[in-house]
Amino acid sequence: MNNKRPMVVKAPIQDGSGYSTMARNMLLRLSKSNKFNIRVESYMGSSVQAELDQETSTLLNSMINNKTVHNEEAVMFQVSIGAQMRPDCKWNIGYSVFETDHIPFSWIPPLNKMDAVCAPCSQNAKAFADSGVTVPIHVVPHGVDSSVMNEDVEPFKMFADKRNFLFMGTPQYRKGIDLAIGTYLNAFGDSNDTRLICKVYLEASHHEAELNIVKNMIKDTRAKLGKSKGEIVVIPHFISAKDLMRLYKSVGMLLFPSRGEGWGFAGSEAAACGVPIIATNWGGPADYLNNDIAYMINYKLDYVQNMQFNPQFMLAQMEGHKWAEPDKNHLHGLMMEAYSSPLEAKAKGLRAAKHMRNNFSWDLAGDKLIKVIENVVNK
Repeated sequence: MNNKRPMVVKAPIQDGSGYSTMARNMLLRLSKSNKFNIRVESYMGSSVQAELDQETSTLLNSMINNKTVHNEEAVMFQVSIGAQMRPDCKWNIGYSVFETDHIPFSWIPPLNKMDAVCAPCSQNAKAFADSGVTVPIHVVPHGVDSSVMNEDVEPFKMFADKRNFLFMGTPQYRKGIDLAIGTYLNAFGDSNDTRLICKVYLEASHHEAELNIVKNMIKDTRAKLGKSKGEIVVIPHFISAKDLMRLYKSVGMLLFPSRGEGWGFAGSEAAACGVPIIATNWGGPADYLNNDIAYMINYKLDYVQNMQFNPQFMLAQMEGHKWAEPDKNHLHGLMMEAYSSPLEAKAKGLRAAKHMRNNFSWDLAGDKLIKVIENVVNK
């Protein structure tokens, strides 16, 4: 134990947020490396509890209860929105994500007190640098677990009667649910041969209100476009990780027209399962997808808007940030191309699964973080 580098990790590790998924998998890799003596300072980043097997839960709890790490000799790795330097630790490494072309002004001074900053994709790293972060910035990507996310997952039989598209994410404007619904109905709203499945993640405290927003969006879009057909199914309830993989395999295409992603778990998970993807060619997805293995949507940068209920993005609106506005016509064309050539779409999906398996495992991602830590400590 004494030969291991003392380390404090402040992160959400027990909820279902993207931050938590990343932190858990990084902790597993750090532990497996046998180089670090880790204490975790855990907090909840989401109201949704993570599904953890007994072995993982036991390991994480042992890190939370570890009393042998002394801060004054430790590396602090902090996973949070606008990470803050901890003066009681010897070294500080921050990990943050923001989904626009800059970060909030208030983040910059604290991040510049760090020894290094990590971001999940090259666009995020550029946004940090363009905003005035001057300490070393490292891209540490996320990963996929190919032991559970792969082409061999069994699909749901209940969706086998039609060709299915999938949107997955929160109903906020950033995620592009309006683009997914509108483009789908434009393309397929005159027949009942297809289905759009919207797996939406809703805040527990606003569940009914957010669900009504989705239902009204579908209703209003149908009325605006004059499209009464084209089935749309909304799944608002929790589904297990195993069933989530089955849902991916039940569809012929993931629609991912997001305006901004630090990483985008829906895209990486679907790709690992061999599902063809239509994704915005910006932010996180542009680091792990390309036109050989997916259908990449053209975009232009435009000002952040329609995020009135999110404090961080309200700040981004006031500060004049931009994000990607996907080209609707290009999205429509890619959807029709993939629909008309299902064998080519399937081939792209299989190439994507191989690409994710070979290049974006959690072990590879964790090794990059270990290298960052070693660089900071040894400089």
